[in-house]
Amino acid sequence: MTSVLSSRARDAVLVTILALLALFVFFQNNPFTRALSPDLSMMMYTGQEIVRGHPPYKYAMIVKTPLTPLLAASALLVARPFGVDDVIAIRLWFLALAVAAVALMYLFARDAFHSRAMGWFSALTLLSFSFLGARAASGPEPKLVVLVLGIATCWAIQRRAAWWAGICAALAFLAWQIAGIYLIVALAAFWLGAEPKARWKQSGRVLAGFFLALVPFVLYLAVTGAWYDAWAQTILGNFNFLRGESAGAGGGIVTRVTGNIEKFATASWRCLASERGLLLVGLVGAVGLTIEAVRPLRRATLQKASWGVLAMIAGALGFGLFAAIDFQNCPDLLPFLSVLALGCGWLILRVIEFLARVISRAFPQVTSWIVPSLLGIASVALLAYGTSDSFFTNSVGRLRSAQENIVARVEQELAKGDTIQQFGDAVVLVLTQRTNATPVLHLGPKQHQGIFFMYENGLDGYLAALEAQKPRVITLSRRKDEAWAQKLYAWIQANYHLVESFDETEGGTVNVIDVYVRNDESP
Repeated sequence: MTSVLSSRARDAVLVTILALLALFVFFQNNPFTRALSPDLSMMMYTGQEIVRGHPPYKYAMIVKTPLTPLLAASALLVARPFGVDDVIAIRLWFLALAVAAVALMYLFARDAFHSRAMGWFSALTLLSFSFLGARAASGPEPKLVVLVLGIATCWAIQRRAAWWAGICAALAFLAWQIAGIYLIVALAAFWLGAEPKARWKQSGRVLAGFFLALVPFVLYLAVTGAWYDAWAQTILGNFNFLRGESAGAGGGIVTRVTGNIEKFATASWRCLASERGLLLVGLVGAVGLTIEAVRPLRRATLQKASWGVLAMIAGALGFGLFAAIDFQNCPDLLPFLSVLALGCGWLILRVIEFLARVISRAFPQVTSWIVPSLLGIASVALLAYGTSDSFFTNSVGRLRSAQENIVARVEQELAKGDTIQQFGDAVVLVLTQRTNATPVLHLGPKQHQGIFFMYENGLDGYLAALEAQKPRVITLSRRKDEAWAQKLYAWIQANYHLVESFDETEGGTVNVIDVYVRNDESP
């Protein structure tokens, strides 16, 4: 009993140290002052709408499954009674999720390799990726939720907890549709890793956990009348977008895949620029641990395989295949950080073991303390390399204060009862807690598909709805020259006049934000 308690105490101490360290490192990304990201501002706004009693999809068009804005809404429900700013509340919640990813990484790697050192170095590597902390400090990032729940799913698989694997896989799917990969991975792991007589039982538990976790979300969307809108925007819209992209790609699917692979490689090198060493070490380590995990797989030893590790590798391969079809930008890299962290931890430990053997042979009198010394040196070196950019580099080039200037300018044009329509971001909506004139927040190609499903007669139907609302102010920050939206741009030009444009230095975003005011009303 004493040894068990001692073991648990050691784990508790290590997890606490990692959590505090991660929190300290992540907070260097200035969550209180950094500007709102255009994409994440839409998730924040959707969370605000949920708190108002307005379900997602019906009142705020998003192309992701609903868990992320629901998490944002939960942060608001807790924080608003205490007077906490909406943006800060949501960011603190997602910083806590990033810290949870680090803690889960330790627990998973410890169990998968029966080594606290493996858990320690894998978790240290994960918290060293500055992009993870920066994205968490920006707010409700769906791919961050996928990272957390993906690690949790693999940990449940490693511990042979079929029920929990299904629940975690469902929640990952509810953060991003593509994370349904984890259900496939979990089913394969429990089918192949179980005794033949127990395979159906284990698979049934995975499915039971998965569908049971979906039930409350499906009921919520059904009761609020948002079920069809959710289906249209998250499944049908994305499917039609991918089908249209494939059909329209010059050179066919091969050209599309080649282009996405190039984008993936370029984004990896650019978005992880401060940790390129960890990227390379992680890739080498991931290959090594994959070989180590796959080599002993034989029918006689399937039950003894490290299925959690195999699940994490398979999940990364699944996301990689999807990236070859549709890769957008840096956030799409977040689900890969877990396998990179695991690969770094694996390779670091192998190097330490090799050095310990060499030094012990040369200096047998120091054998007892050589491994602890190497572990300490490696920990300090990893932290120094991985986190130095967070402490010594200004990670925030754009500040929220600049965006508040846009809000002030827009408020000058609004009288009581006036409405606003934002396209491309929801910064003004979030900071003023206003409701958008229509559910449409963005004019990207996936949103085009959503408009097609939501409005009768497609874009013409949407223009009729927009005309009925008569928003006093329209802001346009992205997608200003989409072929499918030319009629909308013409409608704006005919009914509104441009009063001001904010560039990236004035507006605090990467886009020029144009502010239009309706012609037939005076300020």
